[in-house]
Amino acid sequence: MSIQLGAALTAQRTAHHLSQADLATQLQVSPQTVADWETNRRQPALAALVKLSQVLAVPVQDLVGIRSPQPTKRHWWHPFAWNATEKIVPWYASGHQRAEVAIAMLIQLLADVPSDQTELRAILADHYQRIMAQVTSVPYVLQSLELQVAGCLHRTHYQFAPADEQAFARLLALSHIRGSLT
Repeated sequence: MSIQLGAALTAQRTAHHLSQADLATQLQVSPQTVADWETNRRQPALAALVKLSQVLAVPVQDLVGIRSPQPTKRHWWHPFAWNATEKIVPWYASGHQRAEVAIAMLIQLLADVPSDQTELRAILADHYQRIMAQVTSVPYVLQSLELQVAGCLHRTHYQFAPADEQAFARLLALSHIRGSLT
């Protein structure tokens, strides 16, 4: 999976009257790294995307061109409405569609997790990288994420905020090839 960040990043940087060197200084990376991002030679890590969105005051989903999922309501009278709840993606969605939605949701979760929760942030970032690298299927990556996050939350006694808990549950629901994606 490839996020094409270059054009949006260049546009946002110039709109904020920043040079590549200025942006690199604020992000604590080299100017060459910013140049590589703008030419799509390299992709920023998840933490760098979040920091970019903060520095440029732009939602990270807009920066990378991925829209957060907008659930659709299945009506009770729909002929295939075996579950009349909201759907994130249809059960027949492609791996690419699931990956895009999962990336948008992971980015939002990472932005919401406090910076002192380093283990949880590392787990989210690692699974983001797995989806980006297309190492294996999105459902498999999300099942692994569920296990690692559960262990982390148990060890650290951290609890997601209610909205983040719902977002995490919706993220995990993407692993259900067929079934409820509420």
